[in-house]
Amino acid sequence: MKSCSGQPNMDDITIGRLRYLHEVVSRAGVRKAADHLGVAPSSVSRQLAQLEHSARMPLLEPDRRVIKPTEAGKLLLDYYTGYIARRETLAARLAGLQAGDDGHVEIGLVQGLAGGLMRDALYRLHERHPALTVSLRLGGMDDIVQWLEQDAIHLGITYGPPLDTRLAQVKKAISVTRPMCAVVPPGHALASLREVCVDALLPYAFALAGSAYGTRKIMQQIEREEACTFQLLLETNHLIGLQNFVVASLGVTVLPAFAVQNELDQGKLAALPVAHALARRAQMQLLVRPGRALPESAQALQRLLTRQLRGRQA
Repeated sequence: MKSCSGQPNMDDITIGRLRYLHEVVSRAGVRKAADHLGVAPSSVSRQLAQLEHSARMPLLEPDRRVIKPTEAGKLLLDYYTGYIARRETLAARLAGLQAGDDGHVEIGLVQGLAGGLMRDALYRLHERHPALTVSLRLGGMDDIVQWLEQDAIHLGITYGPPLDTRLAQVKKAISVTRPMCAVVPPGHALASLREVCVDALLPYAFALAGSAYGTRKIMQQIEREEACTFQLLLETNHLIGLQNFVVASLGVTVLPAFAVQNELDQGKLAALPVAHALARRAQMQLLVRPGRALPESAQALQRLLTRQLRGRQA
């Protein structure tokens, strides 16, 4: 659509129409957005056309193979996500005035943190807010950052290389250094070492998480820096799959020690810090979206997680 002359018609830039734009961009297509909204694709296209007419400029890039907002589209999407966040905060505060209703919290985190850290935090949170409900989304570092940027979650907990917050529209509430380890069976040739160098890992087959995950990002950074290649035999985003690969003596994986703490305590696995600066700098990071007013329930959980992470600082 070509730009129209004149000032934007702000009265016709409604939240309802902005929702159509949001769904098209977030779901990467008109048809997928229509399926989610329960309307015909032609209805979505019509609403987008009316929105562009009201804005007096294109809101999506002309390349139909990739759904990408223009600068004007980004401004409208920022306004929409801000509105949704403010409405959510208002709803949570109103709900908090009702007896016995303490709200709901959405959290995104990597699988290895769903155990001890979240278990302890949720136990304490339930003691203080017994009616509070919580949803956990498991994903990689990239997934969690994207969910935060889209206001799909209140809090995100990641593990991987230190996040460049200049590039991501998120900020660190707290970060804790937790080295990345090579995980092997107890009887493995490397198991007796205090730490393992990169060269010692190269002869072994690896199970690794996908590229959205922090451990994989670190391994890729090491490969570039050391001009080496690790032997990838299995790629899986499931923690149990990585553990079973090692237990079956098929090779090695890399994880922070806390992700396999139960197996370490039971003597089923051994974890050796990787002797490389990139592995030593790996971090657990509690992330939020700047400018978003969190409901009290999410703030309470953030305070609990911050205290727990401070207690885990090396």
